Amino acid sequence: MIPPVWTPPQLKALLVEDHPVAQRVHQAFLQKMGCLVDVAENGRKALALSTQPYDIILLDINLPDLSGLEICRTLRKHELTAHTPIIALTAYGEIEEECLSAGIDIVISKPVIFEKLQTFMKRIIEHKKVAT
Repeated sequence: MIPPVWTPPQLKALLVEDHPVAQRVHQAFLQKMGCLVDVAENGRKALALSTQPYDIILLDINLPDLSGLEICRTLRKHELTAHTPIIALTAYGEIEEECLSAGIDIVISKPVIFEKLQTFMKRIIEHKKVAT
């Protein structure tokens, strides 16, 4: 059971995750925090959906068609003004430096713990408030 949480302003999130169980869990986490969530099960769909504005992107690093690092680099190349926070979700904690170099803001190791994700979401929302 997911515990009650702090409620952020409603954010639009893109969840990029190929594993169906992880999709459901992460989507439930985001929805519990009040996010509207679009789900992409692969990199090509993620890039297609990224033409829409998102407040945050949760990106699995190990996808079947494109790596999360490739997706992040592509997204960063096409950012015009606003910086979209990207949280990497990975089972490979040792690639954190590579993720940060690719333009990822935060790296979270899988399995994702709800409270940890919530802490990072709060940090991102606070940063967005200061930036605007």
